[in-house]
Amino acid sequence: MVFSESGLLRLPRDLLDRLACHLPPNDVALGLRLASCTLASALCQPHHTTVHLSHPVHPRAFAGRWGCPEATQRLTLRQRLTLLRLTAASGVVPNFLLLHRQRSFHRLLKCHDYEQLGCADTATDCCTPFQLCLEAAAGAGRLQMCRLLLQPGFLSVWYHDIEVVAGAAVSAGHKQVVQLLLDAYKAAGSTPDLSMAAWVGSVELGMEALRGSSFNFLCDALRIAAKRGDETMVEWLLQQQGNSMVELLWRDGRGLAQEAAESCGLPYLHHLLVRWYHGEEGEEEGEAPVQQLGSRKKAFQAALRGAAGSPKPDWKGKVEWLVQQDERQLLGVLAGRCKRDACIAAARCTDAAERLRWLAQRGFAVACSEVACEAVAHGRTAAVEYLLDELGVVLEREAGTEAVAQAALEGRLPVLQALHERRYGMFSLAVEYAVHGGHVELVQWLLRVLPGPPSRHLSANAFTYAVLWEDWPMLQLLLRARCPLPLER
Repeated sequence: MVFSESGLLRLPRDLLDRLACHLPPNDVALGLRLASCTLASALCQPHHTTVHLSHPVHPRAFAGRWGCPEATQRLTLRQRLTLLRLTAASGVVPNFLLLHRQRSFHRLLKCHDYEQLGCADTATDCCTPFQLCLEAAAGAGRLQMCRLLLQPGFLSVWYHDIEVVAGAAVSAGHKQVVQLLLDAYKAAGSTPDLSMAAWVGSVELGMEALRGSSFNFLCDALRIAAKRGDETMVEWLLQQQGNSMVELLWRDGRGLAQEAAESCGLPYLHHLLVRWYHGEEGEEEGEAPVQQLGSRKKAFQAALRGAAGSPKPDWKGKVEWLVQQDERQLLGVLAGRCKRDACIAAARCTDAAERLRWLAQRGFAVACSEVACEAVAHGRTAAVEYLLDELGVVLEREAGTEAVAQAALEGRLPVLQALHERRYGMFSLAVEYAVHGGHVELVQWLLRVLPGPPSRHLSANAFTYAVLWEDWPMLQLLLRARCPLPLER
């Protein structure tokens, strides 16, 4: 970027600061501040001087900092992974190639898993450092960087968890990157790669590698787009498959229908199900192939689960419409276990009590232990009180103990207090899970209300969890409670 030094120097300092706020971050640190010493002294705040590696950095400036191997030798393994990921997200191809030419980074990108690097606990869904870079570039919409990473020199390790990479691009709404990934995925599936064929065959037996791989890619992308409520992206993805779209939905209609019912609006859900599962409006059930009828029923069942647990304000309308369609077309699939699953989905929501009351009025199987356990696990106190007090639900001991443990892990103190008031003794795992979750207040309450000495409810595992998390308040509490210590090896 070219700046007029004389014009900028005549600007008041507050106006200059406002101008800098509207420029890309690195244009200030690596451009505007370098125009003169006066500008450098005027723009001296941390947000002016910080270089953001996830944004484009001029190759000359990048090479001056990271060009020589000595500059990166002091970096830890995690720092090198972070540098690679941020450089890929910036989209500046020369900068990434500069790192790739260095021996340590080249070997890093060729590793097939984090265990080879001694860093298996890296917090990422990607299975390789290369995939971490591709996901970052796809999520940032860096088309040229993605093209570089999909070249044959890199392609040997990229396809194992492509849904992670596709998810980043779909979630960010980058259609061009999704199309590039889809084309590369089809090309990889069409090559005589036995490992790829075996991987595809394990997912969908009997399908050709090319068709299977592209179908699986689209299934993953469709679910992600529907989950984030991006109706435009869903329609665009549906168009990519052309005439084979119906077969795609037969194979994966349940996931798409459930995510669309949960995150998209009622008009689009109506459009999706009528378009792909009803056929024409006047079509009778007997006119559709048996395979399509089975897929239609599964899709409606999945859609009911998604609608009952939808965070959208029109969730009631979705449920009513699905039930009406079931009754009008005589499908008979939205009953029994299906309605119970819908209640379980509703029990996870923040307004679970209201939803369960509404569903009970319409004949849904609300009064069951499974629904109550789900409400306990997610800390829905009002729903638990409604189920236990008004409907007389009794928690099954094994499932209830697991639900209480999950609630303790999440720190759901009010719902545990409600169960304790009703004399439910399902707290055998609660203390240890509460320690694992780092909830000091909850652990204090449990040790106070549970019978017997506090050490009776503690184990060496609890102390180990506190040490691993470096939770000093928790460690002090456990020591005061005479928690058993791990045996020295």
